[in-house]
Order: sequence, then C-alpha cells, then structure tokens
Amino acid sequence: MKDMKIRNFIVALSVAFFAIGCAEESIAPSYDSLSVSENFIKIPADGGEVKFTINASKDWSIYEQLLPICDDKGDTTWKLEVTPKSGKAGSHTITVKSDTTTATRSAELCIVIGDRTEIDAAYKALTDLQAEQDDALSTCLDKASEDAVKKQFKSKISAAEAALNAALVSAERQYVTIKQSMGAVEV
Repeated sequence: MKDMKIRNFIVALSVAFFAIGCAEESIAPSYDSLSVSENFIKIPADGGEVKFTINASKDWSIYEQLLPICDDKGDTTWKLEVTPKSGKAGSHTITVKSDTTTATRSAELCIVIGDRTEIDAAYKALTDLQAEQDDALSTCLDKASEDAVKKQFKSKISAAEAALNAALVSAERQYVTIKQSMGAVEV
C-alpha cells in the first residue's frame, strides 16, 4: 500500500512537472506574415470595382509595378484606382476601380510589409523619373524628338526599376495581378 502511495505521488509529481514545462512560452521564432485573398482579379470591360483582402502582421503598402500601366495598344490613360494604398497591421479590404475599356490591359500590384524606407525612396525615384520623361515628351513636336527623349531616359529609368526590384527582393511581399479585357480572360 505504501508503495502504491509513493508510485501515485511520483506519477502526480511527473504530471505536474510536465504540465509546467508545457505551459512555458514557446521559444520558436515568430515570422512576419502577409496574405491576400486573391492573387488574380478580373475587372469587366465596362469597368467597375472589385475588392480583395489583405491580412498583415505589420504596416503594409501597395506599389503598382510595371509603370506606366498601359493596355495592349500602348494607351497609358488607364484610370485604375487602388484604395487604400497603405495601412496598419490587421485585415483590410482593398478596392480596385477601373473605367471602361475596348482593349486588354493588366497591372501588377506588389503588397509589402515591414520597413519600407528603401522601397519608398526607390519607388519615388522611379515615379519622379517617369514624370520628368512625360513632361519632356509633352514638349516634343515629332517622332524623332520623342525617340531622343525616350533614349535619354531609358537607362535612368532602367536603373531606377532595378533599384526598386532590389529593394523589393528583401521584403516580405505578395503580388496581385489585375486584368481587364473585352473577351474572356484566362487565369
């Protein structure tokens, strides 16, 4: 009988130590997380709005890749609105609005979380160069002068795109492709 009491005491003590050991915090590393509800969004040819959800463990930002956004005919007047373009950690609904089209056009959104200082600087440099090129193109009177302006900015814009891509490589990110066309869209 005394042996049973000692054995029960040892079992109870072992269970208590095991329970205390399991109750301690896990020392596994925690990772930043970012997810999107859709990686491909189709907008009808007659325009409208679609929504998707972002879930992020840190502050996030959306960057439009492959600027300027244009259609298969080279038209860069696509009125694509993405709101909001940044937010705090948590779950957020993103609205994408577009005007009507008679062409096929697509854009790629890059959603990034974490420290965005380097990405923001590279993104601003790229958009500033593209705006500067657009201003220079608006003063051109013929095709030859347009080609000269494009040639002048080509290497600068390529370098800015490379800097942006290098900054994005090290960031936690997700991509969402937006496609709008007159016909059926293959996913």
